Formats: sequence, structure tokens, C-alpha cells
Amino acid sequence: MSRRPARQVSPQPKAEAQKKPTAAQLARFYAEAAALMKAAGERKREVLPHRIMSPANLPEMPPALKKAVGGAGMAQDSALSETYAWARRVEWGGYGFMGYPLLSELAQITEFRRPSEILANEMTRKWGKFVSTSEDADKSDKIKALHDGFDEFNVQELFRKAFEKDNFFGRSHIYIDAKTVDEDKRADDDKPLALGANLGKGDLRGLRLVEPIWTYPNEYNSTDPRRADFYEPQSWFVQGAKVHSSRLLTFCSRPVPDVLKPSYMFGGVPLTQLLWPYVENWLRTRDSVSDLIHAFSVMVLLTDGAQYLQPGGAAALVERLNLFNMARDNLGIFVAGKDTEDFKNVSASVSGLDALLAASVEQMAYPSGIPLVKLLGVTPSGLNASSDGEIRVFYDSIVASQERIGTPGVRRIGDVMQTHLFGEVDPDITWQWNPLWEMSEKEAAEVRKINAETAQIEIDSGVLDPHEERQRIANAEDTLYPGLDIDEMPDREEVEGEVLSVKGRPLDEEGDGDSLGGLNWREAGAHGEGDVDGTARARRREAAELMRTKRSVQPA
Repeated sequence: MSRRPARQVSPQPKAEAQKKPTAAQLARFYAEAAALMKAAGERKREVLPHRIMSPANLPEMPPALKKAVGGAGMAQDSALSETYAWARRVEWGGYGFMGYPLLSELAQITEFRRPSEILANEMTRKWGKFVSTSEDADKSDKIKALHDGFDEFNVQELFRKAFEKDNFFGRSHIYIDAKTVDEDKRADDDKPLALGANLGKGDLRGLRLVEPIWTYPNEYNSTDPRRADFYEPQSWFVQGAKVHSSRLLTFCSRPVPDVLKPSYMFGGVPLTQLLWPYVENWLRTRDSVSDLIHAFSVMVLLTDGAQYLQPGGAAALVERLNLFNMARDNLGIFVAGKDTEDFKNVSASVSGLDALLAASVEQMAYPSGIPLVKLLGVTPSGLNASSDGEIRVFYDSIVASQERIGTPGVRRIGDVMQTHLFGEVDPDITWQWNPLWEMSEKEAAEVRKINAETAQIEIDSGVLDPHEERQRIANAEDTLYPGLDIDEMPDREEVEGEVLSVKGRPLDEEGDGDSLGGLNWREAGAHGEGDVDGTARARRREAAELMRTKRSVQPA
């Protein structure tokens, strides 16, 4: 019996080893994934425009002005050709003049706008007053009329806006609108404004704020530094109309060196330009911290990447990620492959970000010199911490700026207002800024108490008369008795509840009317109305001397 041979069983082929993706496959996959992510809207936003390496150039004339003057350029710019030919070889890393259009756009950003507003508000918040330097004539009626005129023309708000625009653009103007022969053409604007000559009583029509973008310098001396008008424009073009500088007051708080004045349109460095690098750093830090907080927790999906390396695999991967994100909510259900997929969470540390933000934002206070409590509302921390010292230093700088920038303009407007109201300028009337620092109610009460005690000592010693002290209290600006009648002295009998005088003749210190003849130290003019020749004062000195004599002879 034959037997069939045993069947040979061939071994099963082993699974082929997984091939590594080729460089071409990876490149194609990454390119497709990047294109899909870009199409999904992932893009980087620039915080601020990049700095431009700009050479030194003379500013171009506005088209309307260039047409009006027949294509001429800036006055006397031929004398500067060699200087600017040299300056064009020097590139300033973004520190040239930004230009009014860009400065106007940046004025919309809080970080640029708020410092300018704070400085302008502090410069005019307490405003000032006209005072008389004459000790003889009474100028109160004129001073009141001047204050009313300033209120009528809204001068305080006008100066606030002028200071604000100066911080925005580096320069600002106030135009004095005076009556002319031809009101439509304003033919006299190119002539100097002479008070009492072409500006008389009732000739002031208004005061106008003019931003520097509408102006262009016309005539200035660039050849002789010994002259007062060296690099000082004597006239300006205002939208093609020539206006003399005496009619167009200029405010420039941060002037630049002479060689740079033409490129800055004869203005100064804007506060916005000084703030630029600090604000740029702050905005970048703020957005970086915001992005970090927004994505500090990252979900990682572990999956089989080989299947996505085939053509069209990138799109499948993006769809898989979209499905993953759609189910990330706490109320969702996420399904992952048991053997081929997994996921985990990776979180970044956010500790110290608050300190980083605080340090970055505090740097913005440096260019403006504004204390943090005013700029950011950040109060100092710690035991007995106070910002009073910083506020006082800040107010000192504001007072210096008021005198340097504001006083010449206010006095000029004051002279124009006097000519408009009275037909002439009174040299005894001048301007004085009000103090910025305000005492608390407790501090004011302590000061009043000290003043009262001092006045009592001076009255008792015969230096002052009660009537004089009463007049001082009534005339004080912060008096507690605004309706006090300085001519009617109080009745001492009713105040003290005892008889101190008889028919205006005070008793002596003991109240018995002895050998002093009714004269004592209390006779300080309580009934001394109309004491023109100083009789009451003489009687008081006599009484004080008699009292001292009487006390010296009394036995111990």
C-alpha cells in the first residue's frame, strides 16, 4: 500500500518592515500642511510699522501751496543745499521726523494719546489769573473785565488744545483773528500785528487753534546767527495764505538743533516720537503675553503618521485635527484609536507674567515724566507708602513748563485782550499761574489755626490791628467767611459775655478802669473805624507801654 507524501506547509511571509518616509514625501506633506494652515487664517500681525532708515530731506510743500507760490520751495533752502547734501549721507535709524500724517494716526492709540492729554490738562487745570503790580491804583475792574474776556473767548480750553497738539506734532499755533479792511481776503494778515495801530478797541474777532499740518514756514534767516531771527520764521503760509508770525503764536516745547529745524518744519520733537520705542516694546510684550495665555495649554495628538504621507494625506490630517478640536469641549466626546492614537496636554508656565507686564508698561512713563499714579493709576505699595513726593516733583516740572511755554503766549493774548477791551495795554497788569498743589481739609485747617495764633500774637504785641486781620480774612481767596463785612467790628461785650468797654473806651486788663485811664492792651481798634491818622494804633501802643510799666512795679 503506497503512502502519499506528506504535504509541505510553506511558512507564512513575515510582515514587511515599515519603510521610513522619504525626504520627498516629508517635503510634500509639510508643504501641503503649511498651505492648509495658511489658508485657515494663521498669520502674524505687526504691532507697529517698521522703522524706516530715512535720510535727511527737506519737507515737501503741500500741492496747493506749491501751486500758489509758483512752484518755489522752502525759503532760502539754496543756502542749505550743501548741508543737506552732507546730511543725506547720514541715515538716522527711525529718528527722523515722522511726518504729520503718521503722527495723526498714532494719536488714535491710547498709549500715545494719554500722556499728551495728561500734560495738557495739568498745564491748564488750575489755570491762572491777572494781578496788579501797582500798590496805589485799584485795577480790580480791569482785571475782572480781562477774566470775563478770557472766558468769552474760551482761552483756557484753547491753550489746553494748543499744548496737546504740541505734544502730538511738536508744534501748534493760535491764530489772532483781528478785524481787517477786507474781511473776506484778510489782506492784512501778512503785516505785523501792532497793538494800538492796526488792532484797536473792539477789533478782536476771535482766537483760532491751527494744527501744524496746515502751515508751512516762509521767511527765516539762515545766514547770520547773530541776529534774533536766526532760524525763526517771520511769516507762515496757512493753506496758501501768508500770515505774519505776530498773528500766529507758536508753541514748541521740545525744539531741535538749528540744522534739523527745517526738516522738522520748524517744530520740535513730538512726544509721540519720544514714546515710540517704549510703546512699541510694550505692545509687543502685551501681545506676546496675551498669545501665551491664550495658548498656554496645548493638546498633543499622538497618531500614526505613515498614513498621512500618501498624496492627499495632509488634508486628511487637517480634518482629523479639526475633529479633535471640535470635541475638546468638556461636554464633547473624543474618540481616539485604541492602538494607533493617544493624546496628552502640555502646559506652559505663566508665573511672572504680571511682573513682566508691569515692568514693560512702567517704562512708558519715562519719556513724559508723568508719575505712575497719574499715568496708569498705579499706587505705591508697602508700609506708609505715598506718592506725594513724586506728585510734587511732577508739579514742579509742570510749573517750569508753564513759565517757559505758556507764559509768553498768555501775556501776548492778555495784551491783545486789553487792547480789545480798553484800547491800550496797562503795564501794571500781569499774569500769574495758580499753584497746582492742593492741601487736604485737615492741612488747610492746621494752616488756618497757625495763622490765627500768629495773628493773635501780633495783635497783642501791637504789630497788627484787629481791623487789619479782619480785612485779611475777608479778602483771602480761601476764606471761610465770604460775606464778612470788614467795616463792622464784632461787639466784644456780646462775644465774651462781660463788659469790656464803656462807650468805646475799653477797661483795663483787670476790668476796673483804674489809673490807666481806660487804656489797655485790648484797645486794638475795635471801635476804630476811620482811623486814618493812626490814632487807635498810637493809643494801643501807649496802653501796652502803661501795662508793662504797671506790671513791673507790682510786688511779687
